[in-house]
Amino acid sequence: MTTAAPPPAFRHAAGGVAARLEAAMWFVLATAAIFAFVAVADVVALLRIIPALPSPPLGGLQLGQRLGGYETFLFYGHLLFAGVWYFLCTALVRSRGADPGPVLTTRAVVAWRIGIAATVAAGFALPHAGLVDGHWFELRLEWMIPLLLARLALTALFVVAVFGLRCRMHELLLGLPSPSSRV
Repeated sequence: MTTAAPPPAFRHAAGGVAARLEAAMWFVLATAAIFAFVAVADVVALLRIIPALPSPPLGGLQLGQRLGGYETFLFYGHLLFAGVWYFLCTALVRSRGADPGPVLTTRAVVAWRIGIAATVAAGFALPHAGLVDGHWFELRLEWMIPLLLARLALTALFVVAVFGLRCRMHELLLGLPSPSSRV
C-alpha cells in the first residue's frame, strides 16, 4: 500500500496561514492577468480607432469604450486585491515576530508603487473630452496608449515583485519557529 507524499512544509507553516496566503496570491495574479489581457485588447482597439479619426466607426468606439471601462475596473480591482494581499503578508510577518519592512520592501515593490502612482495621476490628468470635442478627444486617445502600455509594464513588474515576495515569505515562514513554540 502506497501512501501519498506529504504536503510541502510551506502549506502548513504558520498553522496553515501560508496556504491561504498562497491562494490569495494566485487570485491577485489571476486578476492582474485578466487586466493585462483586457488592456492589450483596449490598446488594439485604440490603434484601430485613432487612424479613423475624426469620424471613426461607431462600433469601434463602442467596443473601445466598453474595453476601457473593463480595463479601468480591473486595474483598480487588481490594485485593491494587491493591497489586501500585501496587508495579509504584513500581518503574517508581524505575527511571526519579524519586522515587515526588510521582508516586504524590495526595489520592485517600490518601483511598482511609484509607477502606479504616476499612472493614476496621469489618468486623472488626461483631458476629459467627448467625440464632439475633436482635437481633445484625439489627444486623449493618443495618450491612452502610452498610459496603458506603462500599466502593462507595471503589471509585469508586479508579477516579478509578487514572486520575489513569495520567496521571502517562504524563507521567513519556514525559517522561524511558530509562535506557539516560543517561550
